[in-house]
Amino acid sequence: MSRPKHRLAHRRNSCIRLELAPKLSHFTGRHPEIQTLTQWIEAGIQLISIVGIGGMGKTALATYLAHHLPTPFDGRYFLPLSAAQDPQDCLDPLLEMLAIDLPQPRSQPLPEKLSTITQALQNNRLLIILDNLESTLDPHGHFNPEFQFLNTLIQQTAEHRHSSVVILTSRANPKIVDRLNPDTYHCLSLSGLQPNPHFMAEKYDLKASNGDFWNNLWKISAGNPQYLNIIAQKIRTRYQGDVSLFLAQEPQAGLLADIAALIDEQFNTLAKIEQHLLIWLAIARKPITASVLIRHLEVSWNAQDILDGIDSLDSKNLLERHTVTAYALHSLWMDYATEHLIEQSVQELVTQQFETLMNFSLVIAQSDEAIRHYQTDYICKEILRRLNQRINAIHLPSI
Repeated sequence: MSRPKHRLAHRRNSCIRLELAPKLSHFTGRHPEIQTLTQWIEAGIQLISIVGIGGMGKTALATYLAHHLPTPFDGRYFLPLSAAQDPQDCLDPLLEMLAIDLPQPRSQPLPEKLSTITQALQNNRLLIILDNLESTLDPHGHFNPEFQFLNTLIQQTAEHRHSSVVILTSRANPKIVDRLNPDTYHCLSLSGLQPNPHFMAEKYDLKASNGDFWNNLWKISAGNPQYLNIIAQKIRTRYQGDVSLFLAQEPQAGLLADIAALIDEQFNTLAKIEQHLLIWLAIARKPITASVLIRHLEVSWNAQDILDGIDSLDSKNLLERHTVTAYALHSLWMDYATEHLIEQSVQELVTQQFETLMNFSLVIAQSDEAIRHYQTDYICKEILRRLNQRINAIHLPSI
């Protein structure tokens, strides 16, 4: 009997090609997520997306799963995606790792490459991780034109019956998944690590005298492993690992500066409506319903765009849901969006080119007194303070 086309010659579990995945050290804290993913795979789910904001550990979780999943596979593969890649060549490393008997995979037309991978998924039991999918998406969740073939690959992976599993990691889901069959596709939304003093002390080499300090540290970072790592590095270097000293002496602004580059990176990939929503939530500084957001933004956006923007931010774990329809920001994102608003406002006043100041009320009349006090005494006064600094910096050299 002839061997089916594109069947791998490897014995079960003998081909593990994870050399393109990051090296893991001391991976802990994600037992519930690992258990959930394992159950889905054993139940026959063919396509899984792991989504969450930057720094949550999506890649680390997928990599750990690939190394330790007890389910038998003919092969386990990891392929990082990048917008800098030539789209025509981005699947070539996977084809080469699959080691299918094909003449010069790099010379194949793209449709033939897709067909080859699809048949390999159907004729073998494979685990394939496609990492960093957001690099191929536009701000609205659609694939950039040159990466449209990934739309086809994802759809075929979910719709064609097979025993393989493809895992996507991304900051946002592609729009195509909204139409996929829930019997073959599941999504794991990755949120922050749960507060665990023993875990934080051991993993990050920190110390604190009571549980309140650990809880405060967790709240500051929202349980984001990458944020925690940056904060822990500062605590070890500046405060000899003492969390209580850090909390007593470190201003929130200094903390924001440490991780601003990480938040910048994600903020700049958001659609304009999503950025506007974050800024409005930062000005409001309390949970706001969708109807109130529509009222504030309807001058620039229609209601459907606003609702779609809220859904998109919610799917990216950038919102805290307080009731079914009320949303707020985590404190770090609130501080970031406030800083962005202040700096943009100052820049526009200097250049006399207005956009931010045309779209946002810096003081909301209907706000609680304490919040209105913050809007006037911090946001507005900070804009004026920085504006004076800029004006003085411009004129002093000429005096």
